[in-house]
Amino acid sequence: AVGASPSANPADAALAIYRRHDMSKTLGRLRAVHEVAEFYAEYTRELSARVRVLETAAARAIRSADEAGRQSLRSGDAAFAHADRADGLDAALAAERGVSASLRKQLCRAEAQLATERDESALQHAAELGRLAVVGG
Repeated sequence: AVGASPSANPADAALAIYRRHDMSKTLGRLRAVHEVAEFYAEYTRELSARVRVLETAAARAIRSADEAGRQSLRSGDAAFAHADRADGLDAALAAERGVSASLRKQLCRAEAQLATERDESALQHAAELGRLAVVGG
């Protein structure tokens, strides 16, 4: 087939082939029919090759889209896991703050108790010194 191209209009190409031959003679008609058949065979092969290329490209695009979807799901799952961990850390931090506040209160009470005991001890010591001064005096 002469110049078969998938971009060419096959009907126009076949008509051009018929016009090149003397259709008034049997041999001319046979040659024209044979050449048109060759053209269509080549045209079909080229279209089939283009279809295979397009099918391959489509399959790659589908695989890429599928992988992108899986990656998106993994990213979403990871984001949810990070959010869960962050919530857990926030809860742990709040609990630590609560414990810390409780420990500060206990420390303040202990310091107040210690100061009271020191004051009472100082008073007792002063009273004892006063008593000894009166008894010894």
